[in-house]
Amino acid sequence: MKRLFAIMLLLLLVVSAPHAKAAGINDYDYYKRVSPGKERLIVPAYRGVPAKTRSLMKRAIRQSYKALGKRPIANTYALYWHTKKSNLTKVAKKWCAVAGRKGSDLKRCLTEGGGWDQGFKNPNIGSAVFETATRKGLMEATQGNWGETNSNFHAKTAAHEYFHVYQTMMQHYFEKEYRIGIPQKRTTNDMHGGPVWMI
Repeated sequence: MKRLFAIMLLLLLVVSAPHAKAAGINDYDYYKRVSPGKERLIVPAYRGVPAKTRSLMKRAIRQSYKALGKRPIANTYALYWHTKKSNLTKVAKKWCAVAGRKGSDLKRCLTEGGGWDQGFKNPNIGSAVFETATRKGLMEATQGNWGETNSNFHAKTAAHEYFHVYQTMMQHYFEKEYRIGIPQKRTTNDMHGGPVWMI
């Protein structure tokens, strides 16, 4: 019996040791969540993106908000642009600002593309995330992801991508406290940059 107790105690120490270094409740910066129904959806107009496309995508994102009910919502920028017709410098400046890039990160963002798809010239971009630096949702899509006007592909793309905003935001949401908590010390082990399977 003593041996079993010693083994259990050893296992408890081994299993809990890594958690002792985890961020505590006071190691976060807390922010009030956006109340459902009060969220802002910003969809800038860029040349080459039909007004109808923007309207359909916006409606699909709003439907996604409603489907989530009373769960937390993020103010979201949905950037849709045409890689040959839109002003890519203007797109890049907005993208980098919403992503919270500053200083040398801003210069790198503007010159190297900054996006998850390495550049603003890729005609098949479609991605989204909750940016912890600005606490905003950031969605992006180029013509390869909204070019099908004869189907509801627009809506599917928008709903799918908004869910990634919600999904990555929930990593930082404290449900009992109804607020967002951003770790003060960011590490490479942060779930935001961690394994895709875990996210």
